[in-house]
Amino acid sequence: MALIKLTRKQRGMIFFTLLVVLLLVMTYIFVIPRVELRVTTVYHQSFSGTSVQTKIENKGTYDIEYMKVNLTALRKEDGKVVASKLELVKLLEPKRAFKIGFTFEGGQMKTYLLILEIDFESKGMDYNKSFEYEIKDYMNNNWEEKIKDWRF
Repeated sequence: MALIKLTRKQRGMIFFTLLVVLLLVMTYIFVIPRVELRVTTVYHQSFSGTSVQTKIENKGTYDIEYMKVNLTALRKEDGKVVASKLELVKLLEPKRAFKIGFTFEGGQMKTYLLILEIDFESKGMDYNKSFEYEIKDYMNNNWEEKIKDWRF
């Protein structure tokens, strides 16, 4: 195997290119003002019940304030609530996360609706997002959502 010899100028260009890419990525992560939430919801069905968990990560540069997260599971056939959890978070700083979840018992062959409602405030603006998922006869599943708002 032959080694490629690079000149000093070529090595400098490669180093400079990598440095620019690194600076652009770091600027996006830490500097560019934005509200960005990554919401991951997973469920697992077993003989002991159905476990549901949602992880909310603040990937933006602004604080998320007065967040209210409501996670509810309903039977699809009659709309009856089988489990619900409400979580209030006063402050979610950038690059932080929290989890909310529950376990409920019910027939595994039944279909359930999972409703996730997120209300929060950031920099004086109110946000209200709602997501609806269907739990079917699968044993495991996950969903990922992003809430993003650019501000300059």
